[in-house]
Formats: sequence, C-alpha cells, structure tokens
Amino acid sequence: MKKIALLAGLTLLVSGCSSVQHEVADEKPAVNGALHASLVRDYADLGSLEQDSTAIVKASPTTSRIIDLNGIPATVTTMSITRVISGAVPSDSIPVLQIGQQGMSLEDTSKIVRRDRDYLMFVKPYHLTPGDSTGLYIITGERGIYEYDKVSARYRFAGGHSDHLPESLGKEQIDSPEFLKR
Repeated sequence: MKKIALLAGLTLLVSGCSSVQHEVADEKPAVNGALHASLVRDYADLGSLEQDSTAIVKASPTTSRIIDLNGIPATVTTMSITRVISGAVPSDSIPVLQIGQQGMSLEDTSKIVRRDRDYLMFVKPYHLTPGDSTGLYIITGERGIYEYDKVSARYRFAGGHSDHLPESLGKEQIDSPEFLKR
C-alpha cells in the first residue's frame, strides 16, 4: 500500500469550496503547475477494483466545474450514465470528483475526463466522514477509469500509473457475461 501524500486534501469540506461552472471543453486553462499525489492502494486486478467500488458504469461527461479544496484544484464532472455494468447509481447522471484540472501534470492520478469521450468507470460515493454523504462520487483508487479509443475500438487505461491493471479492454470483453468473473 502506498501512503497518502496529498489526497488528504479531499477530507476538506467540499461545501465550503468556491467553484466556477463551465461546460466541459477541450480548453486548456492557464495552469502549468504540477501536483503530486500518492494513492492509498494499487489494485492487483479488476476484481479487487470492483470489490472496492459501488458501481461500474459506462458514462460520458456533460458539464464540469473547477473547485478549490483549500488550495488544491479539483474538477467535478457530471457524468451521464449510458450503462450500469455492475452495482447501482442513484440516477442517470452522477457528479464525479477528480484531483486536478485540465492542463496539470498529475503522475499518479486519473486523467481528467473530457467532452466527447466515453468512459468505463469504477466509482464509489465520496464521504468526508464515514456515512456522511457529499452527493459526489470518486473514481475508485484513482485507478478505475478507462477511456474509449474510437480508432482501436478499445477502452484504454486512464487511471494514473498501474503495473497490474490491463492497459486496454475490448468492448466485447466488457459486454461479456464473464467480465469480472473471479
């Protein structure tokens, strides 16, 4: 297990954060800084990632906003759910919190989702304290995200660095009844 270096910033009150609403776009904010974060856990396989998730979904981003978590930039993106593969989500869209914003160099966290892309996401609710709902979701371990590549017709790993999770998944694998069978 890796120790938390910066993700402790997520324990800050989201409700007290300032935010600016804007559409998800391919714009590149004037942010050239770097942010270093280490993960609590690196997953050995998709099955263990699934165990820590409340849902696995196919989704596309609609809107996003940048928030400030006491000096730590974060992005909250509304994801429109196109298919629930495993588990359950409360509606046909969920807000997903990610550390950083477009244009930042983040070595150990998932890539910020972008408009006009489709994703396979392992998600779970984000809680400030156990049982305290924020209404937000996070990508499980910052590892549970794959971006669909139209050219190869495969989902490509977009969850930071991992030596253990598959680099890509075919649509036929994900749609198979055998997907994630242990």
